[in-house]
Amino acid sequence: MFLPPEFFDCLERTKPGAGNEIQLTDALRILAQEDGIVGVHLRRRVLRAGDKLGFLKATGRDRLAESGSGANRFANTSRDE
Repeated sequence: MFLPPEFFDCLERTKPGAGNEIQLTDALRILAQEDGIVGVHLRRRVLRAGDKLGFLKATGRDRLAESGSGANRFANTSRDE
């Protein structure tokens, strides 16, 4: 994701939401209303690094796939599997 400098002004003006945290999506909504945004859908595998397992998969995926062992099965599983 690439964000213009104006996004950070929107982020500063965003009030805390769920969990008393500032939500990036709320700042993006402000940016969309004020300046507009352009989105491009990329057909890529999403690697989530928000928890330990996701982080390991995201950082170790290429190494595991290159190993030629059964480890590449682990690297290519989704979070829901």
